[in-house]
Order: sequence, then C-alpha cells, then structure tokens
Amino acid sequence: MTHLIPEKLVGKNKRIYIRPLRASDFGSWKGSQAAMAAPRSEFDVPLWGRGYELGLNRIEAYIEPVDLASVRTAEAGGFKKEGLARKKLFTRKAWRNVLVYAAVCSDHGFKLNPPEL
Repeated sequence: MTHLIPEKLVGKNKRIYIRPLRASDFGSWKGSQAAMAAPRSEFDVPLWGRGYELGLNRIEAYIEPVDLASVRTAEAGGFKKEGLARKKLFTRKAWRNVLVYAAVCSDHGFKLNPPEL
C-alpha cells in the first residue's frame, strides 16, 4: 500500500513534525513502552507526547479545556478545533468535557486514497 503522506509536515513553530512510521522506529517504541508510566486515562496511547501514527485520513485529539499547553500543541500541529464534547471523558472520578480537535489530510493539501475493500 502506498501512502500519499509526505516525509514531513512541519507545524507553525517548526518543532512539530509528522512522518510515517518505519520499521526502524520499533526499538524506540519498545523502549518508550517499558519506560512509560501507567496510563492516565482510557485515551492514553503508546508514544504519548512523542508523535502520531500516520496512514490515516483523520486524526482526532480530545483535550480538557483547562489543558492550554495541549491546545497550543494541537493548533501548532495544524489541528482545527471542531467543538466541545460534553461529558466525554471519565477521569478523576467525574465526567469531563473535552475540546475536539482534528487534522484531516485534505486540510494540508494531501489526498489519501480510500482503502481497497
């Protein structure tokens, strides 16, 4: 399968880039898994705070409204705010609202072919 995703997508602050995963990334990924703290919520994923897996048409981020650092990071990475999901995340013994951010290939001028069925 050929991906039409460039080697690099650079955010506004030139510190964030997204690239397709490579087989050579496995060692780093495995090491980060061993060092990673216990998940903070059901949305915790491998490579937390380090990157995104590509080959997708759309990537979503759910961010608590008080987490301004994550909002800035999402916006710098080209994510667009889509709205507020009320009572979406159950954490710290309560349902929490989250901001919904998304990055779509076409927003960045790329076309990802649909999967073959």
